[in-house]
Amino acid sequence: MPSTSTSAVATYTQWLRERDDAALTTLLERRPDLLHPPPEDLADLSARATTASSVARVLRQLDAWQSTVLTALAALPGETSVAAVAELLGPDAGTDEVAAAIADLRDWGLVWGADDDLRLVREARTAIGPHPGGLAPPSPRPLEAAQVTAALASLDGTDRALIDRLVWGPPTGRIRDAAGRTADSPVGRLLRLGLLRIVDDDTVVLPREVAWTLRGPAPRLLIDQPGPQPPVLGDTPADRSPLRIRLDDQAALGAAHEFVHDVGACCEWVAAAPVRLLRDGGLGVRDIAALAAWLGTGNERAALLLEIAAAAGLVAPSSQHTLLPTTRYDTWLSAPEAERWSGLLLAWRDLPRWPARSTHAGHHVLGPEAEWAAAPELRTTAIAAVSQGSPISFTTAELAAVLAWRRPGWGRASWSLSEAVDELCRELVVLGALLGPTDDDRWTTTAFTTAAAAGSVPDDLAEQFPAPVTEVIIQADLTAVAPGPLEASVARTLRLLADQESRGGGAVFRFSPHSIRRAFDAGWGADEVSRWLSDHSATPVPQPLAYLVSDTARRHGAIRVGAAWCYVRTEDAAQAEAVLAHPGALALGLRAVAPGVLVASAEPEEGVALLREMGLHPAAEDASGQTMTTPAPVRVPAPAAPRVRPTVDPAGAVATLRHRERRRVELAAATDDVLTTLRSALSTGRPVRVSYVRADGTAAATTAVPTVLSGGTVRLVSAEATSSVPVSRITGAVPVAAPGASPAG
Repeated sequence: MPSTSTSAVATYTQWLRERDDAALTTLLERRPDLLHPPPEDLADLSARATTASSVARVLRQLDAWQSTVLTALAALPGETSVAAVAELLGPDAGTDEVAAAIADLRDWGLVWGADDDLRLVREARTAIGPHPGGLAPPSPRPLEAAQVTAALASLDGTDRALIDRLVWGPPTGRIRDAAGRTADSPVGRLLRLGLLRIVDDDTVVLPREVAWTLRGPAPRLLIDQPGPQPPVLGDTPADRSPLRIRLDDQAALGAAHEFVHDVGACCEWVAAAPVRLLRDGGLGVRDIAALAAWLGTGNERAALLLEIAAAAGLVAPSSQHTLLPTTRYDTWLSAPEAERWSGLLLAWRDLPRWPARSTHAGHHVLGPEAEWAAAPELRTTAIAAVSQGSPISFTTAELAAVLAWRRPGWGRASWSLSEAVDELCRELVVLGALLGPTDDDRWTTTAFTTAAAAGSVPDDLAEQFPAPVTEVIIQADLTAVAPGPLEASVARTLRLLADQESRGGGAVFRFSPHSIRRAFDAGWGADEVSRWLSDHSATPVPQPLAYLVSDTARRHGAIRVGAAWCYVRTEDAAQAEAVLAHPGALALGLRAVAPGVLVASAEPEEGVALLREMGLHPAAEDASGQTMTTPAPVRVPAPAAPRVRPTVDPAGAVATLRHRERRRVELAAATDDVLTTLRSALSTGRPVRVSYVRADGTAAATTAVPTVLSGGTVRLVSAEATSSVPVSRITGAVPVAAPGASPAG
């Protein structure tokens, strides 16, 4: 077994005081929880850094190698050394790699002391458990190596099989009435040979020295001991020529542009048809299917887009428990496309939800089932792992192995790491940060992968986003083709005048009587529509479209609907008779009250719907007879940004701690001087000039003779009065120069 060092070391607080400013800054950078609120002094920092909650937070961030070295430190009692840890980890663990891991653990504040006098924070040892590495605590009277070897050689197969089960831990076993086992039973023979020892009446333990011998001629701490380096992630394909890389980046750029466009389209869909939320705040399956059909994509992509739109604050629930666009959506539309992409990326990266779970059976998009606090860390760690500067190709299994090494707890979690990685990669494909998967299930990184790791789009990549256009190509078949991404206001107006048929940079829009009438309902006139089309068409407006606009305008408003509950009036008596003859008129209670004037026992919207069903083109009007236009789009307030802790500069905090530490030392020195002066005056009976702070905080001074110094208080006798002053309030004590002077005020 490895030997340990027994040299004395300082306390943890004293060790912190001896660390330089750079080391303390590193500690606070790695453990920002220690800065909220800022520590009062280094003693306070020491107390916080060794709490169970703070230590547990650090343990979750260690990689597999650091965790293994920490386990080895826990297996070595008291003070130890780098060499002892390396010996315990076995021949595959180099001293340099162990020393580097210990240096990291020292930077985390989990290990303290020099390399030959290492101490482990007590809370870390407790968190690892009583049997680190599956080893029992050191035996009070360990067997010699030769004794263990001889005892093992005398065992038969049954006895050996019994202790082999305890070799890699846990080293304890439950045996009823262990102390009463006869010497000829397997447990009795093992106890007699010292290969097992009794813990209590029903528990035995495999001694540490026996387990170490049974682990083979080159023993190690863990049966599946990880190495100091993470598994290799993917490779750089040989055929990745500069041209191939540029083409992949262009494909990623197209995916990123389509992603931004689709998020905006989701918000437009929500604005056009506000959907009522379920009781748990989620959307029904039918609503997601309708959104997917409107986008022309699958339910999974539609769910992801809506989750990201909500995370970015572009859509939010209204007071009527419906989902609507927010005021932030209009601001977002006016931002450059690269900025919109990075904003959506950050919202997705920091989202404490896992959108893929919302599409599972019985779950709902935006519902509580997808909430997952570990999601942001998993995304950040995965993106950092695949962002290696140069393009790489990797599989889901390779990335899962790397993540399991970087965060060992994920590999042992109840959820499937491989499944989560596959879902994460598919989401990155939607964002444009990955391409794939290929036929052999490999994913490929792009320039947007590096941008995702940085959280922003570099200038050279932002310049590649296509510039927004304000003109479309209108064709004689009543379609308009956008030669690039449309400027937000142009796109919104075009969606009012036409129905969008395809997405992307070359989006296609189709004009129809219904779409043109939609513009007239919103208050547009025929001249205004024609002028807008002429201003935003790269070619002359085709004659069929001009005829469509004028013909729709001529028929629009020929019938006017008001409230009686509602009324219908028209100058064409034949049309009035046709309306009354329609089967739906009876259900609405329509009846004639004057030539060309009908009234109904229904809302105006129902009357308009009936007339449009008959192929007519009514226009709604208010009680004064003025034509009513479509109201402005409804918006809800954007959700408040999550409350962010105030940023504390670690270097500034260290400077403050150092200042307070110097002040503490100065006060301690001043207190020692005061006590020395008071004790001298007490023994000689000479007066001293004492400066102190009263209870109300005001300064005072007196010349007096100290008579009693006890319990942190000194009793002072002067010519005017006798008083007791706490030593902690005394700021100075100076002997009176004149020898033999009597007390005076």
